[in-house]
Amino acid sequence: MISKRRLWFPALREREQGVLVGVHRDEIYRGDNGRFITYQGPWFRPSGGESQKMVQRRVSAWLEEEILLNESFLQSERTLHFAIFGSGMNFKCLFMDIAGFDSSLLWKIEVNNCSISRFRFTIRGWFVECINDTGHLLGLI
Repeated sequence: MISKRRLWFPALREREQGVLVGVHRDEIYRGDNGRFITYQGPWFRPSGGESQKMVQRRVSAWLEEEILLNESFLQSERTLHFAIFGSGMNFKCLFMDIAGFDSSLLWKIEVNNCSISRFRFTIRGWFVECINDTGHLLGLI
């Protein structure tokens, strides 16, 4: 049964890149600017944009409010499954939070378009079941 709850949530919007929108990656990371971005890591915030930490807080807060602390879900006697679709960077930031990944490793986590990542939440906390599974796409290209 498909839930009648809304299907789009502003908190899951893509990371706002600010002044970096449309700028080629090589240009962004060139010289002192690249060293500054690397030094700041997930706290780097382009003018008019968001840092990875801001995205992490935004998406994690949404997950807690909409799902983990939702009374109707908490009172359910059944095992509940959720599918959440969104930007790969948003999910990387969320994974950093729920799995305790070091922020310096974020660039090493690959999250492809249309991939599936599965996590399980229990009274003992989060468990990673898989990240970036693309097996369902085999043979489609």
